[in-house]
Amino acid sequence: MNRERIKQRQTIALKPWLDHLVRHVAIAKRGVDPEGVHQLRVAVAHIRVWLELGRWTVLHDDLRWLREQAAPVRDLDVQLGHEMPAAYAEVLRAERDRAHHELLVALRESRFASLVAALEVLPPLRTRRVRKGVARSARRTLATGRKLPRDSHACVHAVRRSVRRVRFALEWLGEPLEDVAGLQDALGEFCDAWVAVRRARRQGNGSEMREHRRALERELREAARAARRAWSRARPALEALA
Repeated sequence: MNRERIKQRQTIALKPWLDHLVRHVAIAKRGVDPEGVHQLRVAVAHIRVWLELGRWTVLHDDLRWLREQAAPVRDLDVQLGHEMPAAYAEVLRAERDRAHHELLVALRESRFASLVAALEVLPPLRTRRVRKGVARSARRTLATGRKLPRDSHACVHAVRRSVRRVRFALEWLGEPLEDVAGLQDALGEFCDAWVAVRRARRQGNGSEMREHRRALERELREAARAARRAWSRARPALEALA
């Protein structure tokens, strides 16, 4: 559907991202393609934003539960995509296998099937309401982003969640903004680097691991700088939306 047709719509249905979720749950269950788990989490995030835009108070806990079930698998997939000592990679692959098993157990629960069934019957949102929600989210993001010079994970993660709401709300409208998307990606890279550093610090002190930790810490510092640069680029767009 092209952008002009999306702009002309009076309502926005949940179905495209619900279909995306169901399709990638099937891929995630097979456990071979990391994109399955990644897109499962992306779909859940889009759906949660859709519910927030509609001021729906239902199903948030169930969606949070599903996203949290997939989070350990996704974190390990991201880390295993980078070079690291072979022994450490084996440790992470074993953790990944356990995390994937736990995700499979969760996806077989009636809670997941009931969640999908409930989402299928929700009515579409009025486009006007979504636009008002974008403005609210942009204002919250600007307020949260004042703390961004801090490099703490808690601070950056809070800003990331807020930016994600703005980005996905704009995508629901069919009006994505490159700078907002770039900011979310930069914040995500910082959070991924932080998780990798924290996990690596729990391992042994062999020479390979010490060098690996130093490399990860350099990546974390660069990710923090990149996040601040991305914030500077995106801030004018957020101010215009607010």
